[in-house]
Parts: sequence; C-alpha cells; structure tokens
Amino acid sequence: MTFLLLALVPALVVLLYYYYRDRHPEPWGYVAFVFVLGALSCVIAYPLERIAQSWFSHPPTSFPLLFLECLLIPGFIEESVKLVVVVAAIWRRRDFDEPIDALVYGIAAALGFTFGEDLRYYLANGADFTRVFSTAAHPWFSCFWAASLGWARVLPRRRGAALVALGLTASIVVHAFFDFLILGAEANADYGWLRHALAPLLVFLYWVTEKQLEALQREQETPRKPTDGHPWAFGDRSS
Repeated sequence: MTFLLLALVPALVVLLYYYYRDRHPEPWGYVAFVFVLGALSCVIAYPLERIAQSWFSHPPTSFPLLFLECLLIPGFIEESVKLVVVVAAIWRRRDFDEPIDALVYGIAAALGFTFGEDLRYYLANGADFTRVFSTAAHPWFSCFWAASLGWARVLPRRRGAALVALGLTASIVVHAFFDFLILGAEANADYGWLRHALAPLLVFLYWVTEKQLEALQREQETPRKPTDGHPWAFGDRSS
C-alpha cells in the first residue's frame, strides 16, 4: 500500500493541477479512465522496450549509442504508446470539442504511464523519492504532441497530422535527452556533471507546457463554427 500511494499521490497532484487549469473541465470520470489506460499501456511498452534493449550493449560502448538507445526506448516507444492511448480514447468523442482537451487528456495518459512505471520500480527496488521529478517530467515530455493534437482540431487534416508528427518528434527528443543526462552520468563518473543540466531542462519543459496551456486557453475562448458533418470538430477541416 505504501508503494502504491508513493506512486499514485504525486501523479494525482500533478493531474489535478492541470485539470483545474482548464476553464471548462472535462468529465472527471473520463480523465480518470484515460489515466488508467495510460497506466495499462505500460503492459504494451515494456515488452517492446525489452526487445529494443537487446539490440544494444550494456554498459553502453559510447555516448552516441546511449543517446540512440534513449531515442528509441524511452523516447519513441513510450511517447508513441501514450499518444496512441489518447487518440484511441478521445479523438472521436463528441465532448472533445476544445483544443485544450487534448493537452489535459495527454497529461492524464502521461501521468498514468509514469504511475505504472513508478509502481513497478518501487516494487522491484524500494522507495526512491527522487522519482518524483520524473513523475512531473512525463506530462512535460508529452506536452508537445498533446498540444499538437489539440491544435489539429482547428487545422485542416493534413496540416494537423503534420503538426502532431512534429510534436511527437519533439516529445521523443526531449524525453530521450532527459534520460540520456541521467544514464550518461551513471555510466561514467567523469560525466556526473550531466545531472546539472536536468534542472534547467525541467524548468524549460514546465515553461513550454505553461505556454501551450495559455495558447490553447486563448483558442478555447475564440468562437468557431463546427464543420458541417463533424459536430465534434472545429473550423475548416478540408485538406
């Protein structure tokens, strides 16, 4: 029970912080549902990560290979799984009617994922209070594709899809860089200074998430006419 609470409480605190920033909050039950789906997505991510890890030597033979591993495993696999969860859960829902909704649901899925990740870690290794930083960081990693998914609701389809792909790429890179700083410092004591870059990186990611939130809030207040035939979409959805 202690490990469960240690993994759950920080994730819920961060989720509530962003949930109540939305001026027209989504149904709490469905946000909780997406959170649970995010946690369950670990079941998909972990086997894929184990397969990918078998392609790399441990300990890593070079920093470029370590960064490549970070790009593929925590970056591409985890961020892609979280994105798929959100798209599958909300894209066709009628109450997904404001761009900011995608950011809220993206944060919920990311926090669900990190809850599952943290619980697994605590059960295997015991309590580690430093993991609260990764709990906060996961939604900041995902803010790029989550915000892009929201903007895709007010853009033509092709432009929206391209923006989501760009957002996913950004999320993959920043997630990989975060893990690279930690693993690089652990792999070679001479590079312990890499940990010092974590604080400015987290501050930057928090700032980006706040800016995306503010921009999506402004878009939310802009009157738009739903597209004919698509009552859950905004604006011109033509290609």
